Amino acid sequence: MRSVWKRIRPAVQVAVVAALVGVASLAAAEDPWADAVVEYAPNDPNPGYDDPSQALGPPLGGGPVVVNNDSVVSLGRPHGRIALQVDTPITDDPDNPMGLDFIVYSNALWAGGNAQRRWQEPAFVEISRDANGNGLADDPWYMIPGSRGFSYAPDRYPNRVEPAGETNDPPDGWTEPGEIPDDPNDASVYRLLMGGRIRNPNMTDDDPANDNEEFNWGYAELSPAMPPYRDNYMRPDDPFTVGIDFGTGGGDAFDIAWAIPEEEGLPPLTEFHFIRITSFVSRNTGVVGWITPEVHAVAAVAPDIDTDGDGVLDAYEIRVADTDPLRPESTALPLEIPALWGGSPEGALLGEAADASGNRLRLFSSGDRAYDPKPYNVNVDILSPAPPAGDLPSGDLILSGAVRELVSQFGDFDAVQVQPAEFRIAYDAADIVGLDEASLTPYRHSGGVWTSEGITAIERNAAANHVMFRTRYAGIFALAGTAGDGDPDAEGPRGDIPLVADPADEIVVGPASIVMVTGGPVRDGVGDLAEDGTRITVAASNGAVTSADADPTKPGVQVETAGGMFSFEVAAGTLAGPVVFTATSVAGAAYGELDYVYAPGAPAGEIRWTVESTEGDGPATVSLVSLPIRDAYGNLVRDGAALTVVVNGGVIVSDDADPVASGHQALVTGGRLRIFVEVWDPTEAFSIAVYGLGGESDPLGAAEITPVEPTPPLPISGAWALAGILAALGILVTRRRARHGSRA
Repeated sequence: MRSVWKRIRPAVQVAVVAALVGVASLAAAEDPWADAVVEYAPNDPNPGYDDPSQALGPPLGGGPVVVNNDSVVSLGRPHGRIALQVDTPITDDPDNPMGLDFIVYSNALWAGGNAQRRWQEPAFVEISRDANGNGLADDPWYMIPGSRGFSYAPDRYPNRVEPAGETNDPPDGWTEPGEIPDDPNDASVYRLLMGGRIRNPNMTDDDPANDNEEFNWGYAELSPAMPPYRDNYMRPDDPFTVGIDFGTGGGDAFDIAWAIPEEEGLPPLTEFHFIRITSFVSRNTGVVGWITPEVHAVAAVAPDIDTDGDGVLDAYEIRVADTDPLRPESTALPLEIPALWGGSPEGALLGEAADASGNRLRLFSSGDRAYDPKPYNVNVDILSPAPPAGDLPSGDLILSGAVRELVSQFGDFDAVQVQPAEFRIAYDAADIVGLDEASLTPYRHSGGVWTSEGITAIERNAAANHVMFRTRYAGIFALAGTAGDGDPDAEGPRGDIPLVADPADEIVVGPASIVMVTGGPVRDGVGDLAEDGTRITVAASNGAVTSADADPTKPGVQVETAGGMFSFEVAAGTLAGPVVFTATSVAGAAYGELDYVYAPGAPAGEIRWTVESTEGDGPATVSLVSLPIRDAYGNLVRDGAALTVVVNGGVIVSDDADPVASGHQALVTGGRLRIFVEVWDPTEAFSIAVYGLGGESDPLGAAEITPVEPTPPLPISGAWALAGILAALGILVTRRRARHGSRA
């Protein structure tokens, strides 16, 4: 895209080399990214964005609204191109999600945050295999035709000349589609433009069933790149549906099988070593300038294989994270969750790593992470090393055999702005022979001694044989205690107690909401069912156990087994959120826990709105965001709740979550609604009403909104100056604001 600053200040022409060969790789040979530039031939690229090495290595997206422009290279106008090499060929792998094989990342965005209206500067993609093995891009090329079905003939590249302007909305005087089908001025033709602030053409036809389908796909720079989140840059977003799938990197994904050869009779490609990306849309968008695609990175898609079940794809662990795909405790955890997927409010669980012995690490959010640049992921592991030598804080302490190392890429969790890590050390009877189990305390080895520095929130669970605590620092930890009788629960029930809940997974909050938890089978040390009448202490971290207590003389609520099984009831109460149900044998060392959720209730009370932005001056697109929406008990309403929104005096242009249902359905995200309304005059008021899950019989408030308050006239010089600034900035205020920031 042409930089707005080129319009505000005199242009500075930057001379560039037309072709670069052998630019040094920024990544290892076995990484999934592009490794070398083999050609860079731009056509009037954006000044300052003409370094082709920016397309090498991993992407670092900013998200669908505020993009990261600190690592892109501009191709310029039609026929500007870049060709990249991958050291490890990208293959057509049937194990890849949706059969997609590679992703091109760019700085496309959702205009005004609307997934149905993307600022896009499409580029044409070709791939080539090094068939002759000489390491040069001199073998036949294969093109991706994309949704428009382009071909090599008669011109080598498609060359679209589109009328000046930013959008694909038809100008005044154009006919509506279908009125005069043979008229070249049919508005439906105008809506098929590709470059600029493009509304999804499927939103403008007569078929509501295709509104969630993308009309344009199969080209670079159509879709935004997400911030890093675990292995997301090797996971493809579905190119055929609107939005960005959870856990993916965004960008534009491709299937090698889509490629067609430049010459007839060539065999289909099954892999490639070179990719060429070429600009092909000639359109002047006005103050924003000419359509000029930018390339951020190219990535190989990882096969959908997760051997250890840690949620991270094996290929990412091997090629990027350097973690072990065979051990779930050796993995990558996120340090924050992108805002599009709910964000990371304080206390949110970011990720978990656990081994087969019961040792576990959990990371929790501290809320917004303000500094920049910042890491987004952390590689972790849990090991069981030999205890290093060092004095304990007190002479009466004895070191146990439970020594664990928490390995972390970042040794200080506070420094990366997350909460101290929750670390659980599991032990068995042999680890604590001669120690008092009730005195077990964790210590960290630092500077040749054992210390409690940075360790807080210690929780001992003797029945489950583990100690859990928070630690600011990674390192080697050990349990120590005073002299005692070891594990007194060597007899009686032992091992894990499976727990299941009915309803499964979650229940809506409220005093009348009851969860039935069933536990068992409970077994003894040799695997036999525990005797009938074996007592189990049951508890819930949120809510109240309402079952009868079999032994009121002991803390908590006790239930008894029959046939190795037991059950108890829990009243959910009014506080929504995660809950843990636990079951601990009174004798022995049997223990079980179950993560559960109390879901918020239906929306209650009046919904209020704020105007987030107004884009354009007639027609204008108004972005509205509600204040937090809560249930009758004050809990934020669950994401995904569909509410009916009715607007008079404007047209809702954001995605309808349920086109079959009456009215326009908007989904709650992050506890709020966000919709986009198109109005002819942003200085005139329009009305908006919201209805709850019961439809229009369940009103949740109505309001009148004036997007832009009229302003008094300025002196002529001031008016011209302000108009020039606003016209110059326009959409670029959103698109380019990251350009001048520090590199993320």
